[in-house]
Amino acid sequence: MDNGVSVFRQFFSEGHEYSYAFEGIIFYWQGYIALMQHWQSLFPDSIYNMSYERLAKEPHISIQSLLDYCQLDSEPACFRPETSNRPVLTPSAAQVRKPISVSAIGSGLKYKNHLKVHLPKLALIRKKTEEIFALYQ
Repeated sequence: MDNGVSVFRQFFSEGHEYSYAFEGIIFYWQGYIALMQHWQSLFPDSIYNMSYERLAKEPHISIQSLLDYCQLDSEPACFRPETSNRPVLTPSAAQVRKPISVSAIGSGLKYKNHLKVHLPKLALIRKKTEEIFALYQ
């Protein structure tokens, strides 16, 4: 729900028409899940999945785990992405200049009453993502 609300609230200049209605966002997520199920079935040990919630709650552990998976050495800057001055050309340009935070977790719940019709599909999407990506093992 957090991701869906975040996408819905973002104005994209072009190419993301699905984001202007929750039905479109749900459809997009369903397609993403189907695509990832396909890739996971072909390459079960070759795709690294990271939970945003875990990253926000345990950034050092999550980042180190990713670096280990990629067989990359860690550097102090890896754990402080907000200090990078590389250009960011995505709608999250302002957000990436801030430290990783748990503040967005649960932010979609404020809109729960407005999304009642979508809650069953959102719950199913969450369940499928947890199963596919084993986010909470």
